[in-house]
Amino acid sequence: MVSTTQVIVLVLFAVLVGAAVPALVQLRRTLRSAEQFLEMTGPRLQRTLGDIEEAMGRLNRISEKVEKGIEPLTPLLATAREVAGTIDRARGRLRTLLAVGGALGPAMLAGARAFFSAAEPRTAEAASNFEGKDEGRQEIATPVGGPAGTAIRSARDGKEIAES
Repeated sequence: MVSTTQVIVLVLFAVLVGAAVPALVQLRRTLRSAEQFLEMTGPRLQRTLGDIEEAMGRLNRISEKVEKGIEPLTPLLATAREVAGTIDRARGRLRTLLAVGGALGPAMLAGARAFFSAAEPRTAEAASNFEGKDEGRQEIATPVGGPAGTAIRSARDGKEIAES
């Protein structure tokens, strides 16, 4: 006689087979579609791979030609690199020189102005008496110039008042 456990196992197996059959049918359809797709695209892939292989061969030939064409330019490129380095160093030195000149220039100009100017500044009144101009003005005038001649300039507007 058949026991209840055997009946339960048999029923469970039947349910499992009943559920597996539709899944297996769907899996078969999916595999058939994949096989048809691969059969259709296989020749295309072969052609595409052939084209890629041909293009790679062309690129290799072109790169060889470029490498051979660049070899004579190597000394020129090295010289250009050296010239660029020289220009860069000169630019750095010029910057340093301009920085020093910018810092010392005003001081040197002030020193030269003091060296060539008279010991005491003249008033505008004294200058006007010298040339007969600007009578009665009370502004300070500074002598400017060197050994060839001294011009007196107004401190207010920088115009030349008198020349000696």
